[in-house]
Amino acid sequence: MVRSGKGIFILLTLFIVAMIAAACSDPTPTSSPPTNTPEPTATLAPGETPQPTATPRPAATATPVPAWEPTKTITWIVPYSPGGGFDAYSRGIADLLNTKYLPDGIEVIIKNTPGAGGRTGLLNIWRSRPDGHTIGIVDGSGAATFQALKGVEEAGYDLSLVPWLGNPVTEPLMLSANKDSAITSGADLRALDEITVVAVGNSNILQWVILGETLGFKVNFITGYPGSAEMMIALARGDGELGLMNVTSQLQFIQSGDVRPLVIFGDKVDPVAPSAIPAKESLNEEISFSTTRAIGISPEVSDEVVTYWRAIFAELLVDPEFAAWSERTRRPIAPETGEQITKIMQDQVARATAARDKALAVFEELGQ
Repeated sequence: MVRSGKGIFILLTLFIVAMIAAACSDPTPTSSPPTNTPEPTATLAPGETPQPTATPRPAATATPVPAWEPTKTITWIVPYSPGGGFDAYSRGIADLLNTKYLPDGIEVIIKNTPGAGGRTGLLNIWRSRPDGHTIGIVDGSGAATFQALKGVEEAGYDLSLVPWLGNPVTEPLMLSANKDSAITSGADLRALDEITVVAVGNSNILQWVILGETLGFKVNFITGYPGSAEMMIALARGDGELGLMNVTSQLQFIQSGDVRPLVIFGDKVDPVAPSAIPAKESLNEEISFSTTRAIGISPEVSDEVVTYWRAIFAELLVDPEFAAWSERTRRPIAPETGEQITKIMQDQVARATAARDKALAVFEELGQ
């Protein structure tokens, strides 16, 4: 029997339909799934964090922050006129900073800002831009005395907030007489009823108040000098009979014979002025007066800036080249770190506060 073309067409159509139906069906697998098929996700409890199924990427490494260092000229503030001890130490340190310790192209410029017994310079440091490019040297005793007497608000600064960077030397003070004075010994001082002295700054006046009360004589003051150099010139020409200042500030006047050292307020004789006998021996009194030359910076600078400068001064102040400068200029050094001078400054504020009441009447009389 011969098949018709229509019959063949019907058979082909049915075959194609059957194949399509088979392809769309969901047959049950007869073998294990491929090894790269993901495992089904487990149902999470409320608040549960899903655990990663792949190794996490390593965290990106932060770019190291470079250590701070100066990028422009450093202004070094000296709160007194050129020629005194603070100025000399500042210039000796600045020379070594410029030649050995600062980055290429960076230098220190000294700026003398005398006035108000050193307070003007201290306020310039306190109020300076906190970028690490203004530092200065401070008479710690004078600054502590003024703060103790006037209070933080009137003083305009708080020494406890100043980052102290180092100190080249803490010097005992020395009492000297004009060359024409009849006072030649500690016994003469104890026998006094009244004496006229030259003085500069609140701390110097306070020291004389304590000394006068301890030894029992009345002190008449001649004040108003912008710095220690001017005060020593006044003593040399006879404005007053006695003056009280650190050894280095008196050195040229001792060498010229214009003043005679009598008493040193430290534990031992200074070879520069061997005629100045320690107070314990010459006055039979335990009296200690000293000058610190504390190096400070704005209280608002960053920790990185403080760390940089403290490291610089910790190295520079014990540098053999600085010791050679000390020997050459006959200016003593006894270096202290930033941490050490911080404690000393705290102690000076405490001592000045304890003596506050004794000095108030004198300062009022002098209009200080």
